[in-house]
Amino acid sequence: MNDYDLAIVTPKYPPDTGGAATYYRLLSAELKESEAVRSLSVLTTVHPSRPFRETNGNRTVYRILPRTSSRGTLLRPFSFLLKQLILLMALTWYCFTYQETVVQIHSTVTFVGRLGYNLPLDWGFRVLRAVTRCRFVLDVRDMSTIPPSAPGFAAVICGSRGIHERCRRKSNIALNRLVEIPVPVDIDGIRTYDRNERLASSLPERYLAFVGDISAAKGAPLLVEAISGMDSNPPVVILGNPVDKAGRQLVRSLPEGAVHLGSRPHDDALQVIDGAEMLVLPSVSEGFPRVVLEAIVLGTPALLTVDVPELSEADIVRILDTRSLSTLRRAIGEEWSEPRGTYWIERHDVGRVCADTVTLHRSLLS
Repeated sequence: MNDYDLAIVTPKYPPDTGGAATYYRLLSAELKESEAVRSLSVLTTVHPSRPFRETNGNRTVYRILPRTSSRGTLLRPFSFLLKQLILLMALTWYCFTYQETVVQIHSTVTFVGRLGYNLPLDWGFRVLRAVTRCRFVLDVRDMSTIPPSAPGFAAVICGSRGIHERCRRKSNIALNRLVEIPVPVDIDGIRTYDRNERLASSLPERYLAFVGDISAAKGAPLLVEAISGMDSNPPVVILGNPVDKAGRQLVRSLPEGAVHLGSRPHDDALQVIDGAEMLVLPSVSEGFPRVVLEAIVLGTPALLTVDVPELSEADIVRILDTRSLSTLRRAIGEEWSEPRGTYWIERHDVGRVCADTVTLHRSLLS
């Protein structure tokens, strides 16, 4: 039964690459096929290679949000407020145009902001909830974007047990509004990725892999510093774009043995992970890293420095309790011999995750 209209708001959507863009590509493709969803709208940032409006069946992508300003700290607050005002006007039109609606918003600094920056959206959502049949859902997939409160939202999706626990302990969000729904992956698609022979010929025979945004928070500079001080000095292949000062500085002055591939298609990222001796992600901001799920599916060991309780018993994943250089070097260099359990990857199947998402949406409208 078709019973509601759905809008997804995210700054990252294909042809953008990365974890968030892949996540919302999978989610929107599956949800648009759901019998419960009459229409699906995606509100995202403008892209030079794509038109303002694209329609595919019952899914329409609107590229209406300006990209974040990089022209200095003085212009960023104005860019941020402009983005919020455009978003609020678009959602006002959407909520009054459709009858039974759910709006699911990706929790990023882009939208939620810091400190008091999110007040315009909070008040706007409260008014829209009061005068329409629209319900707002905050989708939290990253530890660094957990808001202190979310009064305008009917529910908050937590992408991992760790995010759920952090929201429960550190925020003022009511416990009955927190819902844990896993990060989705296309298990069959990962296992059958298209191999790029030109890429294969350019990769070292043995290497470590880092896949994701290149920044201090994600840990790429720390990884390169760690391997530079190792006797064996294993090569590291870095895939992603720099997003902060530390990342840009790293890309400009890569040491010998480090290879930066830039931003590549998702299948290329899977190929890099598949061929690696180990995926290393010394991050402090992840909620549940998608690339680790992809490594599990491909059988590549993964080393993390962020606590993901669900992965604590996985035999192919090791979680460090510190980001110190000595601990990271020791973990990279030693054998993993202790027996542990396997991880139930099927709980992240995109069909299962979308069914849980639809159940949540329906419960908010009932």
